[in-house]
Amino acid sequence: MRSTNHFPVLPGPPARLPRCEDAYIGFCQTEGDLVVRVREDNIIFVGNALQAPPPAFPWLLDGRVADSLATYRRLYEMLDDDTLIVPGHGGTMHRSDILHSISYIERLTSLARDAQDQGMSQERIQEALAMKEYSDYSMYDFIHFNVNIPAALAE
Repeated sequence: MRSTNHFPVLPGPPARLPRCEDAYIGFCQTEGDLVVRVREDNIIFVGNALQAPPPAFPWLLDGRVADSLATYRRLYEMLDDDTLIVPGHGGTMHRSDILHSISYIERLTSLARDAQDQGMSQERIQEALAMKEYSDYSMYDFIHFNVNIPAALAE
């Protein structure tokens, strides 16, 4: 092996890099939620559009809850069960893990709508929308109560 400019040069033909496709499939966390897909290896890099594997759930920082839900559904439909998903944080994910985010948002919006229809007080809303089944996520207290509940109520 020889080197040029401190980079090793391996003998043989140059390595072939996989073809990457980037796309904006919709809003999840920010307007910049791009995905990068390597089709030949069946890998997709989604950044913070998917925070991390379950028990993590979406961060609805800019609201737009319905847009986020539509994008998660679109992402789920465009992948197959063998696709390896690389989220913004944590380990890799699989297509079925997207259902965790979809279910979270569906339940949150349903509970928020019910709370508003019933004219609940702010204190009662926090209790009614607690969704303790998602409390295993390390960011549950902060994101769920301070970001996601207000986002769902505002929509």
